[in-house]
Amino acid sequence: MDNKPFFGVVFDKTPFTVSQTKIRLFGVGCNTTAYIEAEIDSIRTRLVANCSSQCESRDKVIEMSCTGSGCCQITIPKLVKGFFGSAGGEVWPFNPCSYGFVAELDSFTFTAVDLVGIRRKDRDVISMALDWAIRHETCIEARKNTSTYMCQANSYCKDPVNNPGYQCFCNEDYEGNPYLKPGCVGICSGLLVFLIIGGSCLYLIMKKRKLKKDRNVFFEQNGSLLLEQKLSSNEVGADSTKIFSPEDLERCCLETKVPLLVYEYDSNGTLYEHIHLNDGMSSISWNSLLRIATEISSALAYLHSYVSIPIFHRDIKSTNVLLDENYTVKVSHFGASREKSLSFERSEEQRNLAIYFISLLEVNDFSHILDSRVLNEGKPEHVLAVAELAKGCLNSKCQDRPTMKQVAAKLEDLRSLEKEPHQPIHEESENFPVEVDKDFYVVPLMSSHGTASSYN
Repeated sequence: MDNKPFFGVVFDKTPFTVSQTKIRLFGVGCNTTAYIEAEIDSIRTRLVANCSSQCESRDKVIEMSCTGSGCCQITIPKLVKGFFGSAGGEVWPFNPCSYGFVAELDSFTFTAVDLVGIRRKDRDVISMALDWAIRHETCIEARKNTSTYMCQANSYCKDPVNNPGYQCFCNEDYEGNPYLKPGCVGICSGLLVFLIIGGSCLYLIMKKRKLKKDRNVFFEQNGSLLLEQKLSSNEVGADSTKIFSPEDLERCCLETKVPLLVYEYDSNGTLYEHIHLNDGMSSISWNSLLRIATEISSALAYLHSYVSIPIFHRDIKSTNVLLDENYTVKVSHFGASREKSLSFERSEEQRNLAIYFISLLEVNDFSHILDSRVLNEGKPEHVLAVAELAKGCLNSKCQDRPTMKQVAAKLEDLRSLEKEPHQPIHEESENFPVEVDKDFYVVPLMSSHGTASSYN
């Protein structure tokens, strides 16, 4: 047997020592002896530990045991800071090598296959355990110097069995790292912290679910089903309307208690600009004006009658009607401003525009306040019908006013009458501004008080 050391390790410059309670010296082989020389306090001691195993054949070894039949084991002394070892024995066909090694007791289980070779790919890792302690002083000595004493709050000091120094442990019902501030924490306190954090997370989850549920409820309340029906039935043309996808706006238009409105940029400005800012003459034809009025009333009818919670604009005026590149209507500025129907530049009789309009209509003397394009392009009976409809909307008694559904239906009927077979259904000026004929011009209108005026 070759007695030259062939395995070993040294920990003399570290706080570690070989664990006397967990480590064993193992010898594997038939007629094999394993031994180690240990270093204790940097002094090597020969033949500190050795064991021998005997066997005659592979079939006669006792598997799952290491008591001398093909495998032996022995404990090692305390305070070992390093060791050197060797193993040797007879060579057999079924046992070509003898093995000696130091390992953790629970990491090695002997089988007959180990006689052929321990280093196999199917073998679990064989581990080694070390003990450690703080310095070389006992607990009593360490407590005397509070500046270097390592045990923190809610912990106690204990002298280790296997090596010099001391160790710290949490008190009963406490947990954590006893070496780091603030020390060990009570299990009840830790549970409380866990409950607080867990409760906060649960609250956020429940709040998120409620928000999602509320959004779905608001989405349905604010007319989502009707909108989807209109889209699926092609009632809303792709040329006249752009619907933003849920990914674009996260359904924000309908998912709030008070529905939000999102507008695109409208290149043709407001209706006010077309009927007031062209030297007193509208740039839009009578048929287009009739269509625009129909679209406005239809939009208001939808808000009044088709959503579960009615929405009232309360501020319809020409500056709040936007026109896109196709002159399609978009009603805007819900309740953002108020337009007074008073003109202090006029006489007292004409100051209230609504009352003045009704008074002229009652005596059938209102043509002089109409736009010249309306007079030239609209049939008198149709213009009068629109005027009578406007008069009804100005009734001081709300129960006598027509609903927006009725207004929209009446205007739609008038539009269909304008599109009789002898007339083109789509006029050139329907969606685009038209050039005003040279025969059209602005005529100053004289009021009963002799002042020039005009209404659009």
